[in-house]
Amino acid sequence: MHALGLFVAAALLVLLAIAISIRVELLGHLHADAPSAPTTPVALILGAEVYADGRPSPALANRLDVGIELLSLGRVRALLMSGGNGTFEVGAMRSYAIARGVTSDTILLDAAGERTFASCLQARDAFAARRLTVESQDLHGSRRVHLTRDLIYCGVREAHTPSR
Repeated sequence: MHALGLFVAAALLVLLAIAISIRVELLGHLHADAPSAPTTPVALILGAEVYADGRPSPALANRLDVGIELLSLGRVRALLMSGGNGTFEVGAMRSYAIARGVTSDTILLDAAGERTFASCLQARDAFAARRLTVESQDLHGSRRVHLTRDLIYCGVREAHTPSR
């Protein structure tokens, strides 16, 4: 029984060390809102659910709204909209942004972004992104920073807003 207690204590210490390591890695890479985000060439808008009628889910609309704000503040010059399901998801994202005044020449589409990892690879390989802002919600932050810091040269800055 004593050995089991020591094993559990050691496992908890390892998990605590991992959690602290992740928090240290996040320092300076998460921003509370668009005005506090750094200037980068492009914002990667990660896809989320799109309803059958073409409306983005609240989570996706939130991501798009922050990306649009980054663009209007001059924090980014282009929006890279990444999602799966062929062109349905990114088409809905594009329509949403254009309806809010974004010009089509500032929108890049990546229909091969089935997952965050794929979106990051595409941003690096197909769109030559070396510095970018990744837009998503808080719950997604740690994984997003870890993936993109390993994939994209010069690191990544994220702007995010709390989930609605």
